[in-house]
Amino acid sequence: EIQDMNVRIATAAEEQSVVAAQINESVSDIHTLAGKTHEGSSENRELASQLKVGAKKLAKQVSQFKF
Repeated sequence: EIQDMNVRIATAAEEQSVVAAQINESVSDIHTLAGKTHEGSSENRELASQLKVGAKKLAKQVSQFKF
């Protein structure tokens, strides 16, 4: 009976180790995706700024026309 309990404990410990490794991999993937999201956000912010400048220039040029 003690040997049976030892086997169950060892099996449970191994399963927990596998789950912990999966969690670690998932956290690492989340970290990578968060970094990519940050990079994409920074790029979008820069593009939005450029678009704003272009829109202001276009509005200035259009305002020269008389309607």
